[in-house]
Amino acid sequence: MIGFILIDSTAEDKKVMKEKNLTEGSVLKKLLLFAVPFFIANLLQSLYGAVDLFVVGLYCGAESVAAVSTGTQVTQIVTSLITGLTLGSTIIIGQYMGSRQYEKVKQTIGTTLTVFALTAFILTIIMLLFERQLLELLSTPKEAF
Repeated sequence: MIGFILIDSTAEDKKVMKEKNLTEGSVLKKLLLFAVPFFIANLLQSLYGAVDLFVVGLYCGAESVAAVSTGTQVTQIVTSLITGLTLGSTIIIGQYMGSRQYEKVKQTIGTTLTVFALTAFILTIIMLLFERQLLELLSTPKEAF
């Protein structure tokens, strides 16, 4: 894997990396420290969609509620895709961290950021070109288009 972002590593960087090592210590504590931010992020994303629907439902018509609901579905799908990519790259980064291959860690992070940028670009093009088909696939009422 080749990364496009170059990061200069120093002895201090390696010390910081070692201090945040998830491979040593209590498994349950490390697992919770790792998993809780993901849980909170997903919870906040879901609550944002629910509050958005609630507010729009109070002040707007059915078409607006349908449009916001569809937008929330699309956002959730994209968020899940990015979360999956993040978790996959985290596994690779963890393996390199465990074997103390810090150059590979930097390359993997650069490659991951490149993949995210390409994914964002491709998803944007797909959503712009196939807007109507995607809305129909999500069973969006015609009035909400």
